[in-house]
Amino acid sequence: MEKAFDRVRHCAILKSLSDLDVSIYIIKLIQSYLSQRFQYVEIKGCKSNVFKSTSGVPQGSNLGPLLFLLAINGIIRNIKNAKALLLADDFKCFLQIDSIFDCEILQNDFCDVANWCDVNSFKLNVGKCACMSFTLNNNPITYNYTLNHEPLQRVTEHKDLGLIFDTTLSFTGHILSKVESAHKIAGFIVRSTSKLSVEVSFHLFDSLVLPILEYGSIIWSPQYDVWVAVIEGVQRRFLKCMYYRTFGIYPQRGCDNGFLLETFNRLSLNKRRIKIFLCTLFKLLKNEVDCPELLEQLPFAINRMNSRNSNIFYLAYPRTNLYKNSPIYKLCYYFNFYASDIDIDSTSLNRFKKIILNKLKSNVR
Repeated sequence: MEKAFDRVRHCAILKSLSDLDVSIYIIKLIQSYLSQRFQYVEIKGCKSNVFKSTSGVPQGSNLGPLLFLLAINGIIRNIKNAKALLLADDFKCFLQIDSIFDCEILQNDFCDVANWCDVNSFKLNVGKCACMSFTLNNNPITYNYTLNHEPLQRVTEHKDLGLIFDTTLSFTGHILSKVESAHKIAGFIVRSTSKLSVEVSFHLFDSLVLPILEYGSIIWSPQYDVWVAVIEGVQRRFLKCMYYRTFGIYPQRGCDNGFLLETFNRLSLNKRRIKIFLCTLFKLLKNEVDCPELLEQLPFAINRMNSRNSNIFYLAYPRTNLYKNSPIYKLCYYFNFYASDIDIDSTSLNRFKKIILNKLKSNVR
């Protein structure tokens, strides 16, 4: 959306409240809150005439984002065939394409979205919109989609919420981009903390570098050892510098990475990602993460009494790498291996983290 928070109409917000059967007194309160707001523009000391604001939500206020969401959520109801995801003014519409007929169905939904935006005075920024096909087929079905009679650009990579998606969901571009950024920041930390303690350097590394390498890792966690090694190289290089600062010599060329990790009592980045998987699923099972769509996809196992199998989840044998490396499979697989003997109901998150950390360090179940 273009200037979405400024263009939302007050009547659209009030209509959304009415559709939700909100009390008439609340609606009148919101109407009073939005009405009689006056603004002016000031440039280099020159002020424009005062004018009444007839659209937009008060930005910087507590109610502003909520009121905008009430108005924009109506766009979902216009999608008849495809599925949609909406976050603030960022909208994604998707459908499984098996024929040209499916492409036409998706195009019709695009037209309905554009019509809804016209009716509700939202302006689409078509230049920032794109279409993308996720497929392993070498000759996928393509279609020239349009939005507001303007062609949508077709891309092979797209950045969404900090993750770089590609057509095969290999996340190669995302990994390379994040590793490059992490190397730069880690190098800056090494150069700028040469006169400070090693502990300070590690604190900065944990605060500035690790978030880059771990954000969204449940989605893009690498499936090939080559990418695991590339990511691990960021911490390995940093540990070598810390080793020199601590002992006055660089470690032997080609030394085992486990030696460096043990010297500084660190987990490998791969094991840190496993810990993220486990903690995420733990919070999902404990209802600390509200996501029923994800919870209903978990294949819970129902074991017989006195059964030797204590796994919490049932996992079929992975016949394809795509299934084996899917987030759901990895979540359940790691939890079966590391946490099947933990009583989830009586264990806090902090206690769970300590147990998992000890298991990851000792490499035992």
